[in-house]
Amino acid sequence: MNPLMAGSDVEAIDRLLSTLQENPNLVDLTALRRAILDRQKVDPPLLPMGVAFPHARTDSVRNIVMVIGISPEPIPFPGVAARLVLLIGVPKKAISEYLELTSFLARHLRGEHVLDGLMSAKDIEQFLSAFAVT
Repeated sequence: MNPLMAGSDVEAIDRLLSTLQENPNLVDLTALRRAILDRQKVDPPLLPMGVAFPHARTDSVRNIVMVIGISPEPIPFPGVAARLVLLIGVPKKAISEYLELTSFLARHLRGEHVLDGLMSAKDIEQFLSAFAVT
């Protein structure tokens, strides 16, 4: 996993979004960006331990997409400096999946051992296995 380098929340979001350009589940990158930034203005999903998960329900994705960013330096988001950023796009029709995913993340990202495992992950397998600690 490549480290996320960004000086602001918008720059972090843009860097993560850029990795989705070839994703077959992406319908419209510009619309996804707009939906995520609009959601950030209203109610930015942040956890006090340095985790941000900018996300949106939008028709600009066919299926759930998620991009993980781990930053060696804190990135300023409104109200918190984040080192772990999980960018998520969810189709509007996937209401139950959206609720399950966001509640899972909010619940599990509060655990210190989980967060330590996520932050030290070198690949996606290590990242996912960190959730098994809880």
